[in-house]
Parts: sequence; C-alpha cells; structure tokens
Amino acid sequence: MKGSGAPSHDPFAVVTPLTPPRPDVRLDARPGHEVTLLPTVLGKGGFGRVVEGMYEGQTVAVKLILDDSLDAWGLPVAANYCSKADDKKAAPDSKVACPGNKESRESALSELSASLAQEVAVLGRCRHPNILTLIAACLQPPRLCLVMERMETSLDKLLYGRPGVLLPMEQVLSIALDVARGLEYLHPTVLHRDLKPGNVLLNGVGTDKLVAKLADFGLSRLRFTVVAFTANPEVGTPEYMAPELYSPDNSAVSDKVDVYAFGVLLWAMLSGQRPWAGLEMVAIAVRVHLLKQRPPVEAVPPERFPRKLQRLILACWDQIPDRRPAASELVKDLLLVQHELELASGVGQTGADAE
Repeated sequence: MKGSGAPSHDPFAVVTPLTPPRPDVRLDARPGHEVTLLPTVLGKGGFGRVVEGMYEGQTVAVKLILDDSLDAWGLPVAANYCSKADDKKAAPDSKVACPGNKESRESALSELSASLAQEVAVLGRCRHPNILTLIAACLQPPRLCLVMERMETSLDKLLYGRPGVLLPMEQVLSIALDVARGLEYLHPTVLHRDLKPGNVLLNGVGTDKLVAKLADFGLSRLRFTVVAFTANPEVGTPEYMAPELYSPDNSAVSDKVDVYAFGVLLWAMLSGQRPWAGLEMVAIAVRVHLLKQRPPVEAVPPERFPRKLQRLILACWDQIPDRRPAASELVKDLLLVQHELELASGVGQTGADAE
C-alpha cells in the first residue's frame, strides 16, 4: 500500500486511553480478510521480521513475531529467543538468541506478544499522515501479526545506504518537519521512546511528494498524564536515549525524551554520520549522562548548518528535560529555517547566513 495511506485526522485531537480505536482496523483474521505473505523480507530484528504481503488486494507490510507460530505461516523458526534477564550484555528490552531455555523463551515470547498488543493499542487509535497506518492485526495464536501500510524505504537506508552521499537540505528539512509533526500529534500523551532512522519510513524519495512516517510503537504507552513513571525508563536505542534515561535515580519519562532523540536524528541527517559509532551502551551513558557530551556539531558541514538549526538541535539536547522545546515548537522553528533557506537560495546567500 503506497502513498499516504492515512485515514483523515483531527489536528486538535489528543490520543489517550479513552480515544476509541479506529473502526476501520480489523483485529481478527476473519474469512475473506486473510493475509498472504510474499517472499520479500522488509526488515529483521529481535522481535521477528517484517515481510511484504497482500491484504484485501493491496500490498502491505506484515510484522510477525519470531516464534513457533511462524509454522502457521509456513515459515521456519530461525532461533530461540530469550529475554534480557538471560543476557546481561544485552541492551534493555532487547531479545537475544538463547540456547533452548524453555522458561526464558516463554517469558520472551510473552514480552513480545505484549509489545505487539501495545503497538495495536497505540496505532489503532492514531489518525495522522505522519504516523504509519495500522490496517489490521491478529493478537491470537497461531498467527500473531500486524498488517500495516507498505512504505518504500526507511531513513536508515537512505542515510547510510550510500556512503559519502549527504541528503540534500530540502530533503533533510522535509523529513524533519514530517517527524516533528508526527511527534506534535502524539505528544504529550503518547511517547514513542525509540525514535531513530530505522523507525522513520519514507515514500516518494527524490520526488516532490516525499513523506515520512513514524513507525514501530512497541515501546510506546498511552497515558493521561504528561509525565509517566516506569520501572524501565532505560528502554530504547542507546545512541538516541536522553540523559535522564541513564540516571539510576530516575523513574520519570516525559515526551521530552522524544525531543532529545529528534535532535540526534536531525544531527544524523545533517552530518550523514552515526551517533556514538562503535561505542557500547555503558560508554554512551557515561558520555551523555555524566560528562554531558553530545554528538559533535563540528561534524556537520557549515554550509548545512544555519544558526537557527544549530540552536534548535542544542535546545533539543538540553540536559534538563523541561527546557527542551515542545514538538510544536520544533515544527515552527523548522518552518522558519526552511523559509529562510529558500529565501537565501533565491538571492544567492548561503545557508550559514540565514539567521
């Protein structure tokens, strides 16, 4: 399913546990609504895999849990998986290969099933052109799956699939604006908690119809409050995690963790580099939380780094969460940068001259 694929949305809506699920999302595999899997694998991870499929005559992406239920789809089970408790070196909430530990395997599969259900709880209530559209789901064995709109590529592939080639500035700002608009819609009652290039999906790259959408809401939570308290604040991808998530004394998580990650994402698009490349989680935690270091701004070529954009990224990276901008402010600032760069280009100025 290509194109925007998103149902119409209310720009003033706030998504909470009281938001009714979208009636167009089918939550069972009734006769006439079966999913047909195709051989194209779109992605793999600890949870399982995402494959191309057909659903009601349209091409879709199907997210499958890597467990024995894959037999129901006619697919092989590649490995046993265990929870983080069985591998002290694993990143939090990761699933790692585990040799035949039945108890751990069952625990991990329970976690994965719960994550899938949580993703349905969030995506099934979302209506926004910059949030990946959930079409259908099955949360009952033996065919656990999510059926989602099929996007063409990911920001991760676009950024790092062509070594030495930087994204054009107009693409950087277009993608950044779409991501910021998606966050503006989600916040403050829904946190993504794993914003990174691999979870930003794209259609229309190289055209004037470029669109970016937020995907993978397995770590998200619906809530009524602005700040959530959790026993596991440290979940996510280490390179994109905010400093407060590394604090042993912290149990509070707010939407400002997504804003911090957005700053790292924008830096990656501007520099073409991976943040904290080659460092393990503990080393990243020491730098970000204790030493208050951030990815080097000097890695961004000056002509790609107008001062307004520098200030925006540094504000996203503030050590104190409450001082970081809201997602709505990200949208406004990016629109200003986009407008000023267009004006500068028209009169022959460089991006660095735009205030």
